[in-house]
Amino acid sequence: MNRQTLQLLVQPQAHNSFWISNILTSIGAFAAKLGDAVSFPSPEQLEANGSATPVLVIGNNLDWLELNVERLLNRGVHPIVVNACSLPGYQNRCSSVVFAVEDAVLELRQHLRSVGKTRPVLLGVNRLSAADRIKCEAFASPDNVICADGPIEDCTREFAEHLDTLGYDCALCVNDTAAICLCRALTERGYSIPRDFAVTGMGNSYLGAALPLPLTSVDFDYPQLGRQAVRLFHSIISNPEPCHENRALPCRLIIRASTGSPPTVSRRNAVVPLTPDSTEGTLYFTGTEGQHIISLEAVLQTCRSTDREILFALMRGESCEQIAQELFFTPRAVRYRISKLSARFGLSSRAELSDFLRRAAGLEHTSADCNEKGCDPL
Repeated sequence: MNRQTLQLLVQPQAHNSFWISNILTSIGAFAAKLGDAVSFPSPEQLEANGSATPVLVIGNNLDWLELNVERLLNRGVHPIVVNACSLPGYQNRCSSVVFAVEDAVLELRQHLRSVGKTRPVLLGVNRLSAADRIKCEAFASPDNVICADGPIEDCTREFAEHLDTLGYDCALCVNDTAAICLCRALTERGYSIPRDFAVTGMGNSYLGAALPLPLTSVDFDYPQLGRQAVRLFHSIISNPEPCHENRALPCRLIIRASTGSPPTVSRRNAVVPLTPDSTEGTLYFTGTEGQHIISLEAVLQTCRSTDREILFALMRGESCEQIAQELFFTPRAVRYRISKLSARFGLSSRAELSDFLRRAAGLEHTSADCNEKGCDPL
């Protein structure tokens, strides 16, 4: 391959999204391996100067994607959309590297049927998300779709309050944050998951996998998406004939306890970190519960595996002595790591960190409970 400069146009407000970070890190590492450089021109620079090579367009807000893809096309630039799903109406006008989200939705529905759940709802749809639009189309039951026009926990709480009159027996949540909030709301109202109601998410987050009732979800390999975007870039520039190429990467269903007994086919339960899409101009992730989940997932994705185990143990209410014994550390070393982790959340004690973790996981536990059980402070 000839060395090139990859130009990346990234949705501004999504720069801090975890899925964006996974993609950008993967693109940067794979481009460096090939000897390529990476640049981040602004939309105005690209519109003014054009580009002789394709431009990778990374974002999820439908309005932003359509606006900037159209601007590039009008300047004769070849956009490559890098996103969870393709951009509706543009498949024959630009290239893309996406996930087979439609197949993932269908596989989730099939799995729910296999465990006896036949009245599903698609819950927590973000109207501004291009990916959620595709999920709605794949779900193919518009009367059974519930959108979130405010914080996602408000949507899930209201759904749980009226579940008795709605007639559903399972929910396909559009992301793991929505699924975690729903599990919490249902449990608070006395529902048994999955006996009374089954819940699935999408995104395969660390937190969803570590819950006392682990979450069935769909795994999106975003690092692989980034590598495939670089490969598609080189494929297009090496082709003398103009062409539009769309690649859809497979997703993997991870079956866990939130939907009951899995089919006989065994599946590997590895976790690839991912959190839901962040979209400007929406209240979707601005609620307290959503922020707790997002903040915790951010640390889980970036900390060492040992520190993740410590956080999960604190979430279960274990003491420093118990954690030290499990990890073959000294209690002093565990306390030191906990103090560093607490600082990352802006907290000052082990009790505050334990409370935060258990709130994010939807577990009833307070520092007072910890003291009554003899848990040691930092």
